[in-house]
Amino acid sequence: MCNPASFVLTKDNVFWSKNTDHHNEIMEENNLRDTFAGKPQILKVEITPNDGDLFSDINKWVFRFDQDILPDWANKEKDEKRTRGALQGWCERKLISGVTQELTEGEFYVSGSAQIKRVSGSAQINYVYGSAQIKRVYGSAQINEVSGSAQINEVSGSAQSKRVYGSAQINYVYGSAQINEVSGSAQINEVSGSAQINAAGSATITKRGRGNSRVTLGAGSHAALLDRRNGLKITVAKKKRK
Repeated sequence: MCNPASFVLTKDNVFWSKNTDHHNEIMEENNLRDTFAGKPQILKVEITPNDGDLFSDINKWVFRFDQDILPDWANKEKDEKRTRGALQGWCERKLISGVTQELTEGEFYVSGSAQIKRVSGSAQINYVYGSAQIKRVYGSAQINEVSGSAQINEVSGSAQSKRVYGSAQINYVYGSAQINEVSGSAQINEVSGSAQINAAGSATITKRGRGNSRVTLGAGSHAALLDRRNGLKITVAKKKRK
């Protein structure tokens, strides 16, 4: 299983990607061959925090091989040392905890009191949590998870947010933007245009806009719709029969 931070090692080099933490995709980016003459030529490894907190002390992260059959040159002590040497660059590129003007490409993890003014292009944010704030998400940018008290002020264009939960807030969703899951006590304050939202739990959605926006409520949902004006389409999913 590929978890951040993931690396692919050859006998002489350490590879990682600004766009992904999937080993096979790292290999594709760098034209690496898995085997030669039936023998493994690369080594897939990970360094991960035990508690899942990517903003914890990296010196306490755990190194491990992520494959069963190892190349002849594999040496855990030496391979861990050179991988940890590359980990610092991975963290500097992918972990966002301060003030950033714009993210346009690559894969990121956002936490703490981070502030990001714009997420655009092909940028992908895998986690937004803590009290982090993102002011604008647009283009084909993707955010995979928003939780805690994190806030996103604007989601537009064809941008996508896959999961919003906890007490997270999104203030505006419009254009053809999509939010795939809203649950817990999460709040979305405005939905307009052709935006689509799937809601569940006790999430709160306020509609004050125009267009043909669509909100789908999960079966048994207690989500609150505070304003149904201006063409908002509401679909209630049926409970599946056992």
